[in-house]
Formats: sequence, C-alpha cells, structure tokens
Amino acid sequence: MPVKQNALIVIKLLTFQEKPMQVYQSRYAMMEVFPDRQFNKVTWLPTTAQMSEEEFKIELLNQSQAAAPYGYARILIDTSKFSMIVTPPIQKWAQENIHRPIYETGLRPKIAFLASEDIFSQVSIEQTMDEEVANDFSQIRYFQTEEEALQWLLE
Repeated sequence: MPVKQNALIVIKLLTFQEKPMQVYQSRYAMMEVFPDRQFNKVTWLPTTAQMSEEEFKIELLNQSQAAAPYGYARILIDTSKFSMIVTPPIQKWAQENIHRPIYETGLRPKIAFLASEDIFSQVSIEQTMDEEVANDFSQIRYFQTEEEALQWLLE
C-alpha cells in the first residue's frame, strides 16, 4: 500500500532528532534555534499569568535581540500556555516596536502559532498579529498541534 506524501512529511517531522540550541530563557519564555532546519521556537510558559505589561514588552525586546543573530524567517511560537491578555495599547506597541522593525529589515517571516488554551489570550494574540502585520509578513497561521505547525512551517 503506497504511503501518502503528507504521511511521509509527518513521519519525517516525528523522527526529526535535531538538538535545539537554547538562546534565551526567562521566567516567562524560552527560545530555541534549530540551525539545521533554520527556524526559531519560542515557548511561552504558564507564568505569563503573572506577567505585567512592562515585563511583556521587555520579553518581546529580549526575544527579538536573541533571535537577531540567526535571521531565520521561520518561527514557531508556542502560546499554548500563554495566559496574559494583550491589551490594545500593548498590541499597538508590539506592532510599532517589534513587527515594524522586523519588516524594515526586509525579513518576511513565516510564523506558526500553537494556539493558547485560554480563548481570551488567543484572541488578544490574534489581534496583535492583525491584518496590517499579516500583510507585512509572508504568512501567519494558527495550529492546535506542534506536528501540524511544523509540517506547514517547514514545507
């Protein structure tokens, strides 16, 4: 019985054994890079429930700085445990201070998000990556599983 192409991709992803290199760690998030596959992975931690808006801004700036030397255009952002509500003023700040500078470098990232378990946090994340940001970046999609996200991200 022939194996479908999508099944082969999933098998390859599941057997993918590249060791990530951790480049950032804080109380709220960690970032790993996968040099062989050339992508970054940001994992937000459950402690985001206690994160202030100022701490969120600092996190985004620190993550941008940690990712900059690699310049990968593929990013997996695991927000499944993210539980902070990103307010409209912080969404605007992120668009002006994180997204816009990335766009101005010429990088057009492909971003896969693992959806937050908290529906209110998820909506605020999607609002932060609104249509204006989505038009600036190449592609942004939301997924329920890491396998689906990686399949799309690495295709």
